[in-house]
Amino acid sequence: MSHLYLSHFGLRQPPFDITPDPRFFFVGGQRGALLEGIAHAVFDTPGIILVIGEVGSGKTMLCRMLAQRLRDQCTLIYLANPSFGPQEILRGIAADLGLTPEAGEPLPLALQRALLELHARGRQAVLLIDEAQAMPPESIEEVKLLSNLETGDRKLLQIILFGQPELDDLLSQPRLRQVRDRVVHRFAIPPLPPEDASRYLDHRLACAGSAGAELFDTDARRLLVTRAQGSVRRLNILADQSLLAAYAAGASRVQREHVDKVLRTNQPGNATAPSGTVSATRLRPWWQRALIGVAGVGVGTLAGWWLAQRSESTADLQPVAPLLATSDATTPPPSAAPSSPLATSETTAPTVPAANATAEAPASPASSTPPSAGNAAPQSALQPVGVPPTTAPLPAAQSVGARYAHLDSAVRQIVLDSRAALDAPDRAGYTLQVGIETDSRALARWTALPRPDGWPLWIHDRHYKGQPAPVWAVYLGWFETREAARTALRTLSPEWAREKPQIRTLAAIRDEGYPEQPPR
Repeated sequence: MSHLYLSHFGLRQPPFDITPDPRFFFVGGQRGALLEGIAHAVFDTPGIILVIGEVGSGKTMLCRMLAQRLRDQCTLIYLANPSFGPQEILRGIAADLGLTPEAGEPLPLALQRALLELHARGRQAVLLIDEAQAMPPESIEEVKLLSNLETGDRKLLQIILFGQPELDDLLSQPRLRQVRDRVVHRFAIPPLPPEDASRYLDHRLACAGSAGAELFDTDARRLLVTRAQGSVRRLNILADQSLLAAYAAGASRVQREHVDKVLRTNQPGNATAPSGTVSATRLRPWWQRALIGVAGVGVGTLAGWWLAQRSESTADLQPVAPLLATSDATTPPPSAAPSSPLATSETTAPTVPAANATAEAPASPASSTPPSAGNAAPQSALQPVGVPPTTAPLPAAQSVGARYAHLDSAVRQIVLDSRAALDAPDRAGYTLQVGIETDSRALARWTALPRPDGWPLWIHDRHYKGQPAPVWAVYLGWFETREAARTALRTLSPEWAREKPQIRTLAAIRDEGYPEQPPR
């Protein structure tokens, strides 16, 4: 977020940074009550706990606050990128525990030994899994087996799954019915209601050092709250851009005209578009979008020109700081959380007074921006929109060429095309992750499968913290809406569906690191 306007408005730090900083946790909008409810459930009822929320709702902030709340009483294990196979999941848990298996000792037995040692010291082990909707079914089944470990009166491991609504879809699979039966609490993170959204703005400003001055007038505040539609991230982004627009105009506070300018910039050619069309990817001003495609123009030169012109501007969308030094992936646009298909009732959080603390900044950015006018329109609900035009530059040709030189020529071309398609920072939509390979030689089998007309095949090498080598993720199709992706998922042919595909958002995929780029 922007630092340009801090001294102008008398602030110590950016008030609307989307990085989840616990100092800014906001207890309104049921967030404080949810934190209390989840913390209580950890010690109250043995079993699996679900925390479901849309992108931008504050899952990562809640997870971070929960870790702070439990760290003195529990030993925490955190998995930020759980889309590995069962053995990789077990190794990740063992690494977080600092566990070194004895020679010839099976990893599950080593984990049981470590958990029993923690229990003997009076420590409860808690496994936090973020973006759990990305887990392969067999990995979830492996985690479920860990939940079986217990003493005569207590579970050795409490498991909390944080995920988007797709996690409900994943757990509704018949093969995961035993996991579903272990779910004892399901917490849903609701959108911020308007009155809490207005309080949220004041709270973040106060935490950033505001001396109490009214930095948003009534009309500007009302418009911001309306256009944010209950999304914490969207409110952060719009408020930050509006402060920057007011600063560029030399105003002492944000007025409606500054918010209008931000909204017009976010929706070029459609200033009267409904609020639901605002998306994180379109919250980039024109000069940032132009910067992506202009070679040789320095950021400092462009910023200097902007300041001289005093034109409206905004801040780049920054990746979310991960919990416990790991990354946070994100996904679909905010919407009402669907009713759970689980055979458990949704937990209602206890009432907690809305006191103190700091406001919430959610997880990784996602987008619902429709494709540009030049893209081919889908011919049916199953028809992908096609591969949108590339707007993000690839890394230097020499390094990319060297990196993929060992691949078969057909696979190499797909990988390069995939990077161009997936790296575009303003790319929105959904795709189906159909497989993961650890050996690049196995990728050829995917390229040989027949694909539905117009559906792209993408292959993306992904690198995770603590892993010595990348894995290869395989994606099929590009869809404008989640419903279209769900329809496509239900109609996949057996050869594409055999590894239990999952719906992924392009925004979440972009946050997963390449070997030369640590995961965000």
